[in-house]
Amino acid sequence: MDNYQEKYTLESVDYGSQLRGKSFVTSIGFSAWHWHYEYELMLVLKGKVTLRSEKWTGPVTEGNLVLVNSKELHSIVGGNEANLCGFVQLSPDLFRSGTEDKRQFRFFLNSMNQDEQPEEGIVSIRNHVSRILMCTLIEQEQTVYRLRGEMYSLVADLVEGADYDILMRRQKEETGSEELLDMIDYIRRHAAEDHLSAMLAHEFGVGEKTLYRYFKAGLGMSVRDFIEEMRVQQARKLLRTTDHDMPFIIDACGFGSEKTFYRSFQKLTGQTPLSYRKSDGGDTGHAEVRGYLDYERYEALDLLKGFLS
Repeated sequence: MDNYQEKYTLESVDYGSQLRGKSFVTSIGFSAWHWHYEYELMLVLKGKVTLRSEKWTGPVTEGNLVLVNSKELHSIVGGNEANLCGFVQLSPDLFRSGTEDKRQFRFFLNSMNQDEQPEEGIVSIRNHVSRILMCTLIEQEQTVYRLRGEMYSLVADLVEGADYDILMRRQKEETGSEELLDMIDYIRRHAAEDHLSAMLAHEFGVGEKTLYRYFKAGLGMSVRDFIEEMRVQQARKLLRTTDHDMPFIIDACGFGSEKTFYRSFQKLTGQTPLSYRKSDGGDTGHAEVRGYLDYERYEALDLLKGFLS
């Protein structure tokens, strides 16, 4: 799936201020083609699903683990058989040594593929993923410390044990699609800045008309519209996860004025910021991306305990 002229969906992954990752368990019906900035490890706890990605397509069966890289297009499809899957999503920041570190890891980790298994085996990495998922399901306040420790240990095991390539930002062989994703990442990190379109053009050495063509071709929207959408996404996260007042959020997300904030927010969410906060976000996620189904929490815990034993 290397034709980025199709309109794929960016899935925004929200996680709290105490962690740079997210974990959850769900039964999969389907997910449309999408991508996200986070690295994603999928552990199949029961049954079988089919993973479709840029580099590999095939079934993933019970007990097997696959890593989807940052910004990698993928889709997951369940079948007639009941399934249960655990996901751990890790921020790329966890893999960087500092703010000036521009490296990007491209991992090769797939226990269904003999060529992508760590020399030391998959067990240690799978155990970290299992313990992270158990911490998430237990939902006790003190587990956040265990969760944080397991996430850092998982990152260390991936870097020390898995095969990977290291890409440097703006490599000459970088494709246009990857450059577009880098532009999107730049917008995400600088959304609060004024004159963001001009900053983006300067950073990547292109004209604003060229930017317009990139975004129209790749995402079906203008740079201006994408910046507005990204700012609203960030505002939604702050409304949902913090007690910051409206002036703080307006400033932090780069809206410039209260009028612009309220107009943009209501246009893209159908709610005012205040009603959105009162409804605890009212967020069902990307309906066009996710096909998550209900599951029994205690069944998931028993399956995870089985992997760890």
